[in-house]
Amino acid sequence: MLRNVHDSDVHDLLPYLSSIPYINKLTLNKCPLNKASKLICESLLNNFGKSRLTSCILHSNDQKDGLFLREDLSSSYQPQYSLTFLQIDVRDLATLKYLLIFLPNLSILGIIFCLS
Repeated sequence: MLRNVHDSDVHDLLPYLSSIPYINKLTLNKCPLNKASKLICESLLNNFGKSRLTSCILHSNDQKDGLFLREDLSSSYQPQYSLTFLQIDVRDLATLKYLLIFLPNLSILGIIFCLS
């Protein structure tokens, strides 16, 4: 579990994202999700065949912060089948739609909308 990650420290996550396929549970609390959750989701959806992640909790440190996936999604994104529990702050309904498309085996989905 990571807690209270400062916005400027998010780029320090980059070297560790390659280990996401080998982690079973990931929790980020009070972190700048605009950057961190996008990096984590990109890593997860680009490493779809290798992932063992079953549980992921990503909570923001700011009510105006959250995951935002744009319409121009990467063509390398593939569905991720191991994730069954996700709790995340999202910024819009389109992002929720993409999460549901790319995470088809979710049995528990907790969403907090952070509409700006």
